[in-house]
Amino acid sequence: MSKLSEKKIIELFQNRLGNTNFVPEDVESFKIGKKRLVAKVDTLVESTDVPPGMKLEDVARKSIVSCVSDFAAKGVKPIFGIVSLTIPKRLSRSNIESLAKGFQRAAGEFKLKILGGDTNEGKELVINFSFGISEKNCKQKRCKNKSCDNYLRTVWIFWSWSFDIIKK
Repeated sequence: MSKLSEKKIIELFQNRLGNTNFVPEDVESFKIGKKRLVAKVDTLVESTDVPPGMKLEDVARKSIVSCVSDFAAKGVKPIFGIVSLTIPKRLSRSNIESLAKGFQRAAGEFKLKILGGDTNEGKELVINFSFGISEKNCKQKRCKNKSCDNYLRTVWIFWSWSFDIIKK
């Protein structure tokens, strides 16, 4: 993203995809049939998002916290998630166990279930975490008052830019 801002890149993709009325938000809300759904995906990249010396357990937790925070800003509490990992060869079994422990800790802390995901090999650690839930009254603008404490807990659905469809 050296020449275009994040906003310009999003606009370029949305225009290309025919979504000319798209309003960029950290959490997307849309309808399928009569149900309103909420989806979120966030990416943590080792070289840009992980401070030197950060424990891998904390890195995994951070990847979930960023998504939970964006949902909370909309007054929505996710209850399910899915994770995709790009893992470099240099990570040992112990390192990978530390990542798993961090995901487990965050899942317990935020009372959500990690359903599964995907793993790949790459040059650096990359974590994509996605949430999705069905909802009735997702706030369209960022929440700035105590109403954000009223979380919604219902069924789940996931949608990500990779256009993978996740089914129960």
